[in-house]
Amino acid sequence: MFTVIILRDRAKHIFSEARSLFEPFEEEKLLAFVDWNESPRARTIDDALPGIRPVIKGKKEWRVVVVDSPDEDEADEAQLENPFDFLDNQRGRSLNLSLEESPHSLVRLAHMLLGYPPIGAKDFEAVYSFKDPSVAGANRVERRASELRDAGQPVPTPFEARTILSGMHDLKIHYHEVEYTAEERARHDALKARYEFRGNRPTEVIFISTRRPPETDPHVQLRAVWSAELGRVPSRFVARNDYPSGTRFAVHDMVDREDSNYEKNVLWFWLAVLSVSVNHLPPSAFQADRVYHLGVEVDTAALVATMNTHLSRLGTARDRIDGIFRNPVRRPKTDVSTLLVQQDIPVEFDQLGGESITARIDGYSLATDVPRSESSQWWADYAQIVDRTEALMRRPRRALAAAVYDARLKAQMLLNAEVELTRYELEDLEDDLSRQMGSLAVPATADLLDRKAVRRMIERHHRLILVTIAKRLHATTIGVATGVAIGAWLLGLLPYLIEAGTAQDSSALGDAGLVALLSLVVLFAGGVTALVWQRRELVTKIGDLNRELKAIRAQVYGGAAVFGTYLSDMSTYMRARALILGSAVREDRERTRLKGLDQLKVAITRAMEFERSLITSLGATPVVQKVDGDLNSLDVGNRLRMRRLLQLPSPAGLTVPFNTAGEQIKAPYDFVARLNLDRVSLFERVGEDEITKGVGS
Repeated sequence: MFTVIILRDRAKHIFSEARSLFEPFEEEKLLAFVDWNESPRARTIDDALPGIRPVIKGKKEWRVVVVDSPDEDEADEAQLENPFDFLDNQRGRSLNLSLEESPHSLVRLAHMLLGYPPIGAKDFEAVYSFKDPSVAGANRVERRASELRDAGQPVPTPFEARTILSGMHDLKIHYHEVEYTAEERARHDALKARYEFRGNRPTEVIFISTRRPPETDPHVQLRAVWSAELGRVPSRFVARNDYPSGTRFAVHDMVDREDSNYEKNVLWFWLAVLSVSVNHLPPSAFQADRVYHLGVEVDTAALVATMNTHLSRLGTARDRIDGIFRNPVRRPKTDVSTLLVQQDIPVEFDQLGGESITARIDGYSLATDVPRSESSQWWADYAQIVDRTEALMRRPRRALAAAVYDARLKAQMLLNAEVELTRYELEDLEDDLSRQMGSLAVPATADLLDRKAVRRMIERHHRLILVTIAKRLHATTIGVATGVAIGAWLLGLLPYLIEAGTAQDSSALGDAGLVALLSLVVLFAGGVTALVWQRRELVTKIGDLNRELKAIRAQVYGGAAVFGTYLSDMSTYMRARALILGSAVREDRERTRLKGLDQLKVAITRAMEFERSLITSLGATPVVQKVDGDLNSLDVGNRLRMRRLLQLPSPAGLTVPFNTAGEQIKAPYDFVARLNLDRVSLFERVGEDEITKGVGS
């Protein structure tokens, strides 16, 4: 059955040396330790035992072993013979439930784990029945004991009641139950609700405590036997202290610290606690409401042999640790210049492809609407320019993403062997990096791939082109203007030609015709020149846009080198930073390793001192020999292996006798020869009225 072990704070001072005895069984998930908050403010199990829920999760059956070891200055809280019987619950204390929260943390813990005890009969009052001889033919008369007392006097005892009723015939005594009041039952319900437990409660709670060895002087023992006034019954401490059912109690006699057998006594105690924790003892041998003396028998020769072997392993491990501290690993010198090798990050835009983003300059005639509307043609070209420019600005992203990934990868890839830098090497590397930060702080790529700036440029040229188109003439306007010009020409030259013809002068007529022809040519040349100039202005505006678009395309494709240089510098910087961080991590790891080795050495030294002292107290000689095997390398990062180094070997499958009835239990170690659990004879004095009621029988 799974066991939860709870140590009182005052028991932990003798537990440190025995901690490793329990660890193999923790690793097998047979038991676990849970901290206990003994403060009176911890009024629920989750407050008092905050770690118990994860430990018992999934356990259908479990139990609890509570270990206590009161100091001498704390022994006045309870009886010396029975540390579970508190002095404030003895003299004058009724056997009824107190219906109050216990001031003792041990009792409160029992209530949290097993619940507040159920309510029963509050008391039993003696009732006397008799016949009065002074009344002829009288029936039997009943009188409660409280009715026989005088005012202000206590209830008479059965002996006193018989004296009072000595003249009566056929005197008999029986008892009536005295029930709890409604207010008392309400208090009980409140306590019961306070100690509710979600889930399966433990099947049992075993309290184990050390105590001072009882008095062995036969004269003192004889005097105690004859000092009883009216009678003696087995101790009723369970009822007086409000312990719930399911609690079991055991004590172990602990000698003083100054005693030469103290170390042995402490080890024997924890071996007994461990034996109880890994075995489910038969209820017939470990009854509730009783106190038992707990102890183990140990095969001294086997214990000495086991500890000498363990001492040799610990000594060898300690020597290996000393060797590590005496001969630290010397780090090789590192040339900082080799760590700042430029990282080449290629960025290739020349394979992006893509069509031209310039506008057409053909298809524009002398008239704005022949052969088609120039405004419609330009809007179509404008939309195409915008789409193609956006596409051009988007295409490099994939190439840049791949290049950035390469840069990040190179920055993260350290050398095959981790580099650990000295303080001076770190300073040199930091100086070099600080000089590179200037160029990286304001990257040269800031103006590349600026989509908003390109869009503003296109919009600016678009507006200029629209204004130019709006100033151009339609074909109809040109035709009308041509007709008007010809009409004006005819009106101006026709009289002159008529006059030359009527004069019958051929030379004058020829001159007039030549003048008319030249004027017509000049007229048409001026008109055509104006139209050609307007078309040329439009084509020039479109050409200006095309030149800037071509420059942008060249900038995008030529920006690969700029991006590559920036990413290369950034990758080099990041790689150096990663090396600095890696060096710090490695140094911290090495510092942690050495600290762990130092802590392990302290633990080994403490364990060796305890085992040497124990072997000496057993009358044997500690023997430490150098051993080989799996101790060639000490991996302090492997916590399980380090714990097992401090543990004694625990063979599986061994059984030993339990008491003397022939029962067998699991042996935690091969040097444990027997577990003994003997009932402690604890009695208390009672009055005649309690003896008459049969209390303690």
